[in-house]
Amino acid sequence: MQQPQATVTVPATSPTPGSGEFPVEAPPKQVALAMDRLSHAGRLIADSRLGADRLLEVLFVAADRLPHQAEKPLNLILKEEA
Repeated sequence: MQQPQATVTVPATSPTPGSGEFPVEAPPKQVALAMDRLSHAGRLIADSRLGADRLLEVLFVAADRLPHQAEKPLNLILKEEA
């Protein structure tokens, strides 16, 4: 014997702020997908910042070196990437 499924009615107009009404929540699968994408974006941002920090560090080291030692920054970059 099947039980009837509950239905959710959604108002035709969107609630106004402060009216006490809340919109229907997103399905859990959509929330999980959004959280996964947000986490991925956060990792990309962190990787970009780390790469920028490394690049700046190499540039500062290169600025302190004499011109004939220009290969050292390149070696540092290649070492960090490996």
